[in-house]
Amino acid sequence: MTSWTINPIYSWWILILFGVVFFSVLWIGPDFGNLSRRQKWFLASLRGAVFFALLVCMLRPGVVIVERKAQTAVLNLMIDLSRSMQLAHRADGESRYAAAQRTLENVANQLLMLDRENIRLKVFGFDREVAPIPYENGSIQWPSTADGGQTDMGTSLDQSLQGSLSQRLVGAILLGDGVQNIGEAKVDLQQAVRLFDDLQAPIYTVPFGQEGDAGQFADLAITNMPEQFTINVKNELIVNATLKTRGFVNREIPIRLVLYDTSGEGKTVQTLRKTVTKEQEEIELEFQYIPEKSGQFTLSVIAESQPQELVVKNNQLPAFLNVDEKGLRVLYVRGKEGIEQLYLKKSIGAAQGIDIDVVYIDPDSRDRWPLDRNDLFQNTLYDVIIFHDLDATALFKKGDTRSSLDSLVSTIQKGKGFLMIGGNHSFGAGAYYQTPLGEILPVNMDAFEKQPFNSSKRRADLHLPGPVVLQPVRPHYLTRLFPGDPQEGWKKLPPLSSVNRFKGLKDQARVLLESTDGDPVLIQGNYGGRILLFAGDSTWKWWTSGQKEVHKRFWRQIILWLARRDGMGNDNIWVNLPQRRLEPETEIRFTCEASSPLGDRIDDAIFDATLISPDGNENPINVSRLQAESVGKIEGELLNKPGAYSLSVSASRKTRDLGSTRIEFVVLDRDSEKANPLADPGRLARMANQTAEWGGRSVPPEELGALLEEIIVKREDKEIEIQKKWQLGDTFEDALAVLIGFTLLLGTEWTFRKKWGLS
Repeated sequence: MTSWTINPIYSWWILILFGVVFFSVLWIGPDFGNLSRRQKWFLASLRGAVFFALLVCMLRPGVVIVERKAQTAVLNLMIDLSRSMQLAHRADGESRYAAAQRTLENVANQLLMLDRENIRLKVFGFDREVAPIPYENGSIQWPSTADGGQTDMGTSLDQSLQGSLSQRLVGAILLGDGVQNIGEAKVDLQQAVRLFDDLQAPIYTVPFGQEGDAGQFADLAITNMPEQFTINVKNELIVNATLKTRGFVNREIPIRLVLYDTSGEGKTVQTLRKTVTKEQEEIELEFQYIPEKSGQFTLSVIAESQPQELVVKNNQLPAFLNVDEKGLRVLYVRGKEGIEQLYLKKSIGAAQGIDIDVVYIDPDSRDRWPLDRNDLFQNTLYDVIIFHDLDATALFKKGDTRSSLDSLVSTIQKGKGFLMIGGNHSFGAGAYYQTPLGEILPVNMDAFEKQPFNSSKRRADLHLPGPVVLQPVRPHYLTRLFPGDPQEGWKKLPPLSSVNRFKGLKDQARVLLESTDGDPVLIQGNYGGRILLFAGDSTWKWWTSGQKEVHKRFWRQIILWLARRDGMGNDNIWVNLPQRRLEPETEIRFTCEASSPLGDRIDDAIFDATLISPDGNENPINVSRLQAESVGKIEGELLNKPGAYSLSVSASRKTRDLGSTRIEFVVLDRDSEKANPLADPGRLARMANQTAEWGGRSVPPEELGALLEEIIVKREDKEIEIQKKWQLGDTFEDALAVLIGFTLLLGTEWTFRKKWGLS
């Protein structure tokens, strides 16, 4: 279709007036002398053509030509390549991946029809992200196997749109099992589906895999086992775990505790036999073991696999065992007698291999303060020293050269652990401001915090009233008390009655526990030896509310950590690894510490780290200085194989070697992609139904061919109108043509006028 347009450069009345004047002049005409009639008409015609051309230029005529052309559209085809596609599609044993291949091979003719109808097929494979799959003439170049990582359909759908936003997208067809098991998706699935809905592009899903209730398949799993144990030689070790069962009613299940040495050789140290009585049951397990020699070991609780199990990767769970030759000795100095002190002594004293000496400094004897207890703090037998509700004036007086706190600081600097527990006379409330000990604690204090003796009311600026619910700030050996979600475990503990408030934290402070309002409760520091501040003083509530084992574990882990008996280093180099049992492809961060043979912390140490994988491959790990800590990060892609890994860390200072250490951790042989043999077609249906307004829906594999034909037939915008426009004067070529035309017309007239003798 063609249409003409005009776009005059002046208003119409000016153009009309201009035309009237032009043609009036032409009608009156010039003096042609004695020319013949034919010659006069010829010259008048040339001048009229000049006037007409000028009028045309002023009108600026144009033309619009509309053509209809076939429009190329895009159809995205997305194929799940995660490892869950290796599982059975139906009872005949064919894998979901093979079923998807067979389905697309059966619709090869329909795929070719797409090309003929100007629908370009873009094929993607996806797991956590998408990657293009080569496709040509109805043939897809399939990867040899579906071995991708965890599934993230939201991110994959979003990424598939990136190259199609400037094209006409007729929809997306997603072939998969609907299992979404990514820990934290980059793009939320609902958000990604809304993008398609906004584009009016339907999502079609084709489900593969067995549908059903997860409770329909039989399974055994070992859970709730601590990651790490530390004990002394020839002391009894109690190993608790849980056997989760589904199915196997009235069947006896053997469960073994297996000890592995550094060479990997294992021996069964105890076997329990438990009879399943319910369809779904959690059976508590308790093993006893007495180690005969010191060293580093691995413990595994293993449930014997049963014939009906579809997944056996979760039948065992490993943990690390550190066996020490020597015991620990703790000095517990308290300035108050109370219920917290009683239960704390019971928990620490109950820990095998830990001896505790209690020194009570009576506040009523303060007329004899400061006391000289240098003998206590200079005693090298003590590995950890605890202050609990002890006022600084009991041991320190400004200007007194016999200050016991000077001796204590010297002992901490040489590598001994120190813990201060909250109370009326702890931290700033206990007058530790501008004392030798106060100088090395990781919190700020001032002279006005001093709590008077015999005061029955706690100052609100020094104490936070309860109930105070605790929550971990970061993964740490000291905060791992519960299986599963640590946040939920801490929230279930009875809240503390109150905690000490702090004016602020020093740069080297590291908060491990805080209240749900963000008040720091457990704070880590370092001054040669490790330092901990615990602002609470009512953990006895845990013991009396039925959480006795949690109470004992918490205080035992604190003592072991302060004494550097957490199995994460040697005498000079330590690695703080937040977890020692990981899921595949989990990113993990760690910190490193170094000290001199005398226990002095070396802040300018340079660390080199190497990750040794189960197959012996070594990968260097960068360790950099960040906020007064040496921090390293192991990327998840380096931890994609299950098995035992080692992290070797060495330290140097300038040109001097400071030593090295090696710590092991394990990546569990639990593939989350294959842990549940059932598909989730319901998720796929819900995704598709969100775009139902534009035709989106879920279809069985055998109806994929009919769906492709429907997409072709129902496509409404097969052609698009393309307009071609031209207007006089829009281009340089137009101006040049007009100029040449005027020149030719005027030049021709002038030539003939001269030829015929006119002036």
